[in-house]
Amino acid sequence: MPKGSAFRRLLGLLLLVGLIAGGARAQGVRELGMGGVYLPGLASADQNPAFAAIGDPYRYTTWTLPLGALGLFLPDRSPLYYFTDPEAFYSHFDLLSFYDQLRHPATFLFNPARSPEEVVIEIAADRVRVTDGRGNPLRIPASLAAPSPRVPSLTPPPVIKIPFRIGSAFASSIGLFVGAENLSLRPNPALAGLLAGGALEANETYELTARGTTQTGLTLDFAFALPVPSPPEARVYLGARGSAFLGLARLEGELSYRVFTDADAKPERSERRSRVFYSRLGDGYGYGARIDLGLALVNEAGTFGVGVQNLVGFARWQGTERVDTPEGTSERPKTLSYAGFRPAFYLSGAGYAESEELGRVLLAADLGYDGAIYGHAGAELSLGPARLRAGLGYQNGLQLGAGVGLGLGSLKLDLALTGWRSDWDGHLVFGLTAGVGF
Repeated sequence: MPKGSAFRRLLGLLLLVGLIAGGARAQGVRELGMGGVYLPGLASADQNPAFAAIGDPYRYTTWTLPLGALGLFLPDRSPLYYFTDPEAFYSHFDLLSFYDQLRHPATFLFNPARSPEEVVIEIAADRVRVTDGRGNPLRIPASLAAPSPRVPSLTPPPVIKIPFRIGSAFASSIGLFVGAENLSLRPNPALAGLLAGGALEANETYELTARGTTQTGLTLDFAFALPVPSPPEARVYLGARGSAFLGLARLEGELSYRVFTDADAKPERSERRSRVFYSRLGDGYGYGARIDLGLALVNEAGTFGVGVQNLVGFARWQGTERVDTPEGTSERPKTLSYAGFRPAFYLSGAGYAESEELGRVLLAADLGYDGAIYGHAGAELSLGPARLRAGLGYQNGLQLGAGVGLGLGSLKLDLALTGWRSDWDGHLVFGLTAGVGF
């Protein structure tokens, strides 16, 4: 593997940013106040390219303020106190609270996650269970308990994207992706049995294997959405998108540690083996493409759609593989190729309802699958210049939302109180998000 502190710092930064940014796309204050629901329109064209043709029927735009930056000045989540007030840093700083606030830069957290006083790891045959020492499970965001690595993303979703429109039917965008995936930690059956309460056996091999991947690069999308023959009193649109990427760097590794016992069931010797694939511009590159499809229907009841991502695609990385074993170290050029059908499904709908008691109410819901099922439902009530919002969702845990919007002439103000389960310990975290528009 290439040596040099600059390269090692780059890979460490990729992994950190990937873990922080590895969630769903950022949402506006309005959507967060409605339980995290994805409203049909241009903002949801990533999940359904047909939405690019309908514009923004539920448009209400405010710019989200970085309230999370205020939280990073508090002693329990600010590493700056290490330099300005070491005593406050050592008595108050909590690494997990800092991580939780960093993952939500637009939201001020009232009760971020706290680091456990003790961590206990229990390894079973098909999973790794981590608790806080009192039996409460710690939820590992990186899915260290995954039974086996899954097929990597054929075209990674960008964390930063700059869109371009080409006329009314075509759109394009360029973006940057940074991500980590396929992180896993697995014992072999012999080690799993030992940790479950068994005893050392004679002439046995006990092995623990860790795997993980991090990567970064540029994406380019090109999409179109056009009307198609429709039933009476409705409009139907078909959308398609081709998404390609150029990989700038990738690190994929596997590390295993083995312990061998002798004829008397005593540890005799141990060994470590590792396999690392690395690719970066100058020493390799990556590229790939995928196709997404979508349908949208607009009628008097509202706007509805279904999208399919990763309908078909491929990815290829060229680089170097380094293998370290007790017998020695070897390096050789290697190409990693992935292709196939790995779809993600997305359904959504929204519409206005009128009632004499409540007035005009926006109702919205979505349901999706991308390795796991998620869904949201929310409502927005209009009362003169004010908008009251509430909703529920499930995406890696329960999500809550309540919000208010206020229009004062050309000035718009939004507030959302949101709640979700902490990535690590599962306790309910509450935060405040704000937005302003003109």
